[in-house]
Amino acid sequence: MNLLFLGTGAADWAPEPPRPDYAPGEWRGFTSTLLADCVLVDCGPTVPAALARYGVDPANITDLLITHSHGDHYNPAAIAQLAAHGGLRVYADPMLLPELNAIAGVRATPLLVGQSESVGPLKVMPVCANHHVPRPDEQPYHFVLSEGETTLFYALDGAWLPTETWLAIRRLHFDGIVWDATIGDTEGDFRIFEHNSIAMVRLMRTTLIRQKVLGADAPVWLTHLARTLCSPHAELAAALAPEGLRVTYDGLRESC
Repeated sequence: MNLLFLGTGAADWAPEPPRPDYAPGEWRGFTSTLLADCVLVDCGPTVPAALARYGVDPANITDLLITHSHGDHYNPAAIAQLAAHGGLRVYADPMLLPELNAIAGVRATPLLVGQSESVGPLKVMPVCANHHVPRPDEQPYHFVLSEGETTLFYALDGAWLPTETWLAIRRLHFDGIVWDATIGDTEGDFRIFEHNSIAMVRLMRTTLIRQKVLGADAPVWLTHLARTLCSPHAELAAALAPEGLRVTYDGLRESC
């Protein structure tokens, strides 16, 4: 499965174009990832510019998965720009469907916890994420994503894994994880109740490996990194590389 990290930042980054002299990770757009070259996960306001920056034809994006409705992940104006290039299938919590279907060119489909959907070349199963949203009836999602024999766990935004989610994934095997690491290496921040620190990721990763849900050498990509909470990219990436934890940056292309 091909991955292109279009944006890797949390909501505290300014949505302004990066300067040409920026090194990788020195500026981050809001988190969004292109999978299998045609399925986009989340679409905040920095996505259209990122597609142009990294040479992605918007017309090639056929499907959009929405994790939740916070503005850095869900921007109707940006979604409308994508849909204008030949239409767009959007998959989201049922609470979002009325406003999604009001966007020209969008065909919205509800996602329900534990129920698999065929999304482009992928099979997608949403599971619960531990994350606060302002809409009381909306359920934020993580995604189990399969393409052929490869299965990826896409887990952001969220802190820890709810018991319900563990029960849903405990008999699966992941070939890689894209994981929320908003808090980075900061300790004592209140956002651990809805986002991960790197220390939290380490604990969960160890458990998933011991429970044989994750291979010991499977890639773990850290994304949704907060400007105000994480060490500089180069420093953080160098520190975590020996552990096999990959700190993402905008424009990073990987495969799983």
